[in-house]
Amino acid sequence: MLSPRIIADMRSGDESGDPDHPGLRVRRTNAARVFFYRYRASDGALREIKLGEFGPMILAEARKALGRLKLERERGVDPQLQKQQVRTEARPWSCP
Repeated sequence: MLSPRIIADMRSGDESGDPDHPGLRVRRTNAARVFFYRYRASDGALREIKLGEFGPMILAEARKALGRLKLERERGVDPQLQKQQVRTEARPWSCP
């Protein structure tokens, strides 16, 4: 089971999943430990979306965020595509 102690002890390049919460993963980079949700999209592609960084976000919050995203997926929403769409809509239009 994933725990705050296990996350704190991770070394750069390590990645671990939470067996009690399928799809929730944490990856250690040089700079941070990052929670993310990994899932299979309807087209079969493997996708992931960042939930937050360990420290500002605790494990319980990451699990709650995972639950919200899983509900969206059940409703037919792809969280990664939705995030990309929001970014695209937020960009100011460039004039030629």
